[in-house]
Amino acid sequence: MSYAYTDYNPFPGTSYYRLKQTDFDGTVSYFTPVAVKMKNFLQPVVYPNPTSGDVIISGIETTASNVIDEELNFRITNLFGKIVSIPFSEIDGEIHLDLSQFAKGIYLLEIEFDGMKSHHKIILQN
Repeated sequence: MSYAYTDYNPFPGTSYYRLKQTDFDGTVSYFTPVAVKMKNFLQPVVYPNPTSGDVIISGIETTASNVIDEELNFRITNLFGKIVSIPFSEIDGEIHLDLSQFAKGIYLLEIEFDGMKSHHKIILQN
């Protein structure tokens, strides 16, 4: 048997995970802990929020100019689940997203870097 679990709010550094299995008869079994080392990424700061158009992402622990082309991906969807494209630029180690052409409302931003993801709700006011 195999099991999978995604920790969407992991701590930086090493975390330990252990599977606890409870059978139908109430028998409990614990499995060997597994160490998982997390990179220092998943704490980006997205601001201002609410915004009138320009959104800044800071706190990605790498040089953005190297990463934008290869490992850093953004996905933004409206509340209907429609994916919209995002113009962005890198200025002084921060990522700037331009949402000014979109209608006001709530958008969901997913940031993916090196296989890790973070999710943010953005409120766009015109």
